[in-house]
Amino acid sequence: MRKIIPVTLFLFLFSFPILSKTPGRIDSLAKVLRTQKDTFRLHTLIKLSQEYLPVNIDSALFYARMLVREAEQSGIEKRTCEAYLIVGSAFHRFPDLDSDFFYKRKAVTLGEKIGYRKMVAKAYNDLGLYEKERSNYKEALELIIRSAEIVEELKDEKSLGVSYMNIAYIMHSQQEEDQAIPYYRKALAIFKKTKKPDNCASVLLNLGSIYDDRKQYDTAMTMYSEAFRICDSIGNKAVKSQAMVNIGVLNRHLGKYDVAVKWLEGALVLKREMKDIDGISVALLDMAQLSRLRKQYAQAEKYLAESETAAFEARVPEQRRDIYGEYAALYTEQGRFADALKYMTKQTTLKDSIMSAEKQKALTEMKTKYDSEKKERENILLRQEAQVNQQKAQVNQLLLEQEQSHKYMLYAGIAALALLLSLAFYAYYQDRKSNRLLTEKNEQVNRYNRTLKELNTRLIESEDQLTQLNNTKDRLFSVVSHDISNPVKAMANYNQALLAQLDKLDREQLAEAVKKINQSIQPLQGLVDNLLHWSMVQKKGLQPKPEKFDLAELAEEAIRLYDSYAAQKNVSVRFDSEKNSSITADKNMVRLVIRNILGNALKYSPPGSSVEISIVNHTTGPVLRVRDKGKGISPGKIKQILAGEVVTSESGTAHETGTGLGLTLVSEYLRMNRGEMKIESAEATGTVFEISFQT
Repeated sequence: MRKIIPVTLFLFLFSFPILSKTPGRIDSLAKVLRTQKDTFRLHTLIKLSQEYLPVNIDSALFYARMLVREAEQSGIEKRTCEAYLIVGSAFHRFPDLDSDFFYKRKAVTLGEKIGYRKMVAKAYNDLGLYEKERSNYKEALELIIRSAEIVEELKDEKSLGVSYMNIAYIMHSQQEEDQAIPYYRKALAIFKKTKKPDNCASVLLNLGSIYDDRKQYDTAMTMYSEAFRICDSIGNKAVKSQAMVNIGVLNRHLGKYDVAVKWLEGALVLKREMKDIDGISVALLDMAQLSRLRKQYAQAEKYLAESETAAFEARVPEQRRDIYGEYAALYTEQGRFADALKYMTKQTTLKDSIMSAEKQKALTEMKTKYDSEKKERENILLRQEAQVNQQKAQVNQLLLEQEQSHKYMLYAGIAALALLLSLAFYAYYQDRKSNRLLTEKNEQVNRYNRTLKELNTRLIESEDQLTQLNNTKDRLFSVVSHDISNPVKAMANYNQALLAQLDKLDREQLAEAVKKINQSIQPLQGLVDNLLHWSMVQKKGLQPKPEKFDLAELAEEAIRLYDSYAAQKNVSVRFDSEKNSSITADKNMVRLVIRNILGNALKYSPPGSSVEISIVNHTTGPVLRVRDKGKGISPGKIKQILAGEVVTSESGTAHETGTGLGLTLVSEYLRMNRGEMKIESAEATGTVFEISFQT
């Protein structure tokens, strides 16, 4: 069962950081609160409310109410507006939607009065989602569009992305999918630009559900898969589990029941970990529907029983209604018509009950909204009346002071007292100003010290990298001079001998001579290729150019390239591949990866042994394995290879030498193409290289 996901605007109102929500952090804030006054105390109350919100709603509501009371008493209208928004959010989580609505409306009224546009936009967004829950789609859309207009004026791009997504969410809920898609895409572009992966995943799920409904299954699967990948990388279990449900249900529609089972079972595991009772019920219902389609009726009935229990616990009658409908379908397929009729009756009864409850809820909400607005108007009148009374009192006080103006001595005493108080206040102000300046200077010195420390660390790292590069360069020059000179000398000798005997050689002898020259060229060609690619990597000038190609074709190409080398060493090469082993990556980089791994396997294979190459398709993409029976690789070198370090090359079984660059390039190119490499080796028994790519 797919869900459409809304997004609320973020409620972190100030520039100070919000730290991790731990008991120690909360206890520390509570202790600080006891000694604070004025605006500092309001800041701490805001922090406490936000720290408690996801972990203890009762405590969050306690501090939020205290925040509202003290903010109103302080007369700081901006803080009061923020307090209304925070306490409303706490009531929403409680849940008490009527109080949530009341305080969000107060935030709008006060925010518009004092020109606090940012808070007005947040309140409009939340009120729009509130109206959507009451199925007042027109009012909901108007409120969220107001929010979008404000954040657009403020150039608040992150909040604008949220507004676009919620506009699309409301249109999507009304089946206005053509209008929703452009807003989803605008939101996705903003979330990518502002690096909001959680929101990107939510948008992709909602877009995917539209294409799923339109039976554009390839597009839907692409979006679901991308949402899953994002959530898997950032650890967002909630959206990840919903992506898994969507992928499972889509595979069920496509008739891929085995694949669907794996995704739905994975989603169910995550929802159990999160203790998402509603989500567990939904996943179990999807599993039951899948089991019915596979004619596994007993299993389907078991899933339905568990789903119904969870739905009762979550208090979601709409979910129980769907479960009863699935019971009826299940029993009808089995010919158990009496049982099917029983559950159809239960479904109809529950459906009527839900409709009646929704009507009653709508009436109650309308009355609550009217009462809240009426109460708010009354409060405004009371505040205005209080202001008038206060002004009257001030006028009376002035008249009284005028009547007592003849008491010169009293005024003189008052003036002297006022002067003393002014001097005391000035001294206090100067002391606070000096302390503040001293604190700022200390912070500035600390910042300079941190900057110097960071620069020093970077300098040390640069020196280490330069030393490592120089050592690598010296070692490369030493090995390269030897590895280049030997093939060149061999070719020169073969050429001189060939020229001297050219007239005397027959066709077979001439072919044998050319073959030897070619064998001398092959290691030189591989060395030059590796050096060229290594230099490009060091210059950061090589970027992958992804394209779709068959991994098996590159493997066969590498085998043909090393055919004569393998024959020369009397090593057989076996190759086996499953069909459809296509990947998307830089073809030239992957070609070099396969060549180096195969060349390395042949280099250390003893005569008479074999090298086995295989390609197997996994759910995440094709996997290529190269197995040799050489002397193996030590654990230390395996760690260096996987870390992308240049390792010291050892002589092959035919005394071949090397630079050690090949496997370094393999590690780097796999990283650039989102590939992975695993190495399994035991000395004297051989080595297995395994590389994998995402499709």
